[in-house]
Amino acid sequence: MIPAPPGHIAYFKGERLYKKPIVAFDNSGNALVVDAKSGKLRAANSCSDFLHAMYDDDRIVSVIPGGGGSSPTWTTRAKTRLLPDGLP
Repeated sequence: MIPAPPGHIAYFKGERLYKKPIVAFDNSGNALVVDAKSGKLRAANSCSDFLHAMYDDDRIVSVIPGGGGSSPTWTTRAKTRLLPDGLP
């Protein structure tokens, strides 16, 4: 079994289109996804509603604040707030 890098997705079409992350590849190259009912890894192409697998990394990995500068933050117990301009 070979761990799959993040961003590899298996697409399925049941009553609606849905996708699952590919967790690993077996030694034959089959994409493995988690079977929700059994909690075990299963070859995606063994599912009757499997469409295709592809790399589709749509995760946000970083954000740049607007205005091109940095925005100081002030963190309290459960809230993070932006400080007004001019405050340290």
